[in-house]
Amino acid sequence: MRQMLLCALSTCSRVYKPSLSSDLPVPCAQKHLDPLPLDEVLGRQVAPEVLELLANLLQYDPSQRVRPMDGLAASLFDSLWSMASKFSPRIFDLKQDELSVCTKPASMATMTKRINAFTAVTTASR
Repeated sequence: MRQMLLCALSTCSRVYKPSLSSDLPVPCAQKHLDPLPLDEVLGRQVAPEVLELLANLLQYDPSQRVRPMDGLAASLFDSLWSMASKFSPRIFDLKQDELSVCTKPASMATMTKRINAFTAVTTASR
């Protein structure tokens, strides 16, 4: 499955082959494929925020992939946070040590702002 996805996204380059498991065949190793746009791979139009997050999650080099907490700070989740009061407060009760894994200052600021707003809403509704 991983090789099929890699081939669909045209990641079978010499740079990344060493990171693939050597016991698995790489079906596209003999030729280079031009990359396909993610919305074409998905088979439908999707919001730019979705494409941005997917592109960051599917980075070939693991060190370049978005970290989970930074991914949660994506604008894609703004509507979820705006409806936070409808969900269990435990879902959004992130502690400072959990937030500390944000690798980008902007992500940390976004998450802190969201949590402060969530805390103010839940405190006011008590």
